Amino acid sequence: MVSVMSGAELRTGVMTDPVLELALLEEAERGSFHLWSAVDWHRASRHVSYEDKGFQAAEGAAATIEGLVGGDIPLGLHEFSDFGAALFELLFHRESLALYRSVPEARRISLGVMTEAVRLLAIPWEYLRDPNVPLGPSFKRPIVRIVPTVGQVPLLRRRKKGREAKVLFIAPEPTDQKPTAWDREKEALSTSFDLWPKDVDYEVLDPPTKVELIERMKDRNDTFDVVHIVAHGDSTELLMEDSEGQSDRMTAIDLSAFLNDRGVGLVVLSSCGSGQVRYQSAFAEFATTLVRVGIPAVVAMQYPVRARTAIDFASTFYRCLLQEGVNLDTAMIEARLALIAKFGSQSVEWGVPVLYRSLAARNPFDRSRGDDENS
Repeated sequence: MVSVMSGAELRTGVMTDPVLELALLEEAERGSFHLWSAVDWHRASRHVSYEDKGFQAAEGAAATIEGLVGGDIPLGLHEFSDFGAALFELLFHRESLALYRSVPEARRISLGVMTEAVRLLAIPWEYLRDPNVPLGPSFKRPIVRIVPTVGQVPLLRRRKKGREAKVLFIAPEPTDQKPTAWDREKEALSTSFDLWPKDVDYEVLDPPTKVELIERMKDRNDTFDVVHIVAHGDSTELLMEDSEGQSDRMTAIDLSAFLNDRGVGLVVLSSCGSGQVRYQSAFAEFATTLVRVGIPAVVAMQYPVRARTAIDFASTFYRCLLQEGVNLDTAMIEARLALIAKFGSQSVEWGVPVLYRSLAARNPFDRSRGDDENS
């Protein structure tokens, strides 16, 4: 068996959590994609047709899951297990499987899925399951969406010891749209925050307009670590309010421009499905655009969910990330397990939240050092 070590480990002797990169490059004219797998200097590749039975099955199962989200009917145990195993076999076959197995089972490694193809973004890779392990999210092999970036993406900064983590909530309620679930989400999250030690603070943007957001982000001495948005939207924009309380469109590029170079390390999109486009690709595109143009990490829902799911997820996620100081990948797993505790492992709810991040954005709020600096 090959022992896989990262370059950082070779230099420092410290065991870190590497990423097994899974780059899915679409070849639209051929109706296929090319899969490149890599851990450091180890490489494998595979060509997959969209007509491949495994891929067709993955798309079919994804449509089934979409229909079950938000309901009380669980996916059958064998059906759910088979779907996860099918996703695994789609990505890991022959050389790529040997590469995956070369990492010792006791060693943690994040599985970083990288693609810009809408059809591939729409596959719920979060349900992927190694056939040798039980159904459910895995601490040893967490699934993350790594967004390819050009040039240097700002790293998540370290917070000063004793400095509160700050969250900005943005919850527009345009009068020309259906109401969101913001009131319930705000009540639950603020209650959770108030129960924690006073090292997490939050603020609600009022009024929730683009002009107010720009104004609030001007003060570089009073910045936010996280921006949490509850809004209607689609693949290219979210709906803020204008001065009259009507819808005012904000693109991912707009939002990134407002937040870039302001210390924001994470954006959470707890957005409502508008029914205007296919939901999985909708917020996947918005989230990946944010990361590509400078936001280190984004959490978004790949299906429209009931308010209770979003609340249970966010409460555990923020506790792990902001109070306990764990990394993003681990916080996601903890929050998924909270959803399993709530709805059961056969419920599809636990796989709905998705983490998109740049390759380097894994340890966002490390308080082990005494100054604010890039990690």
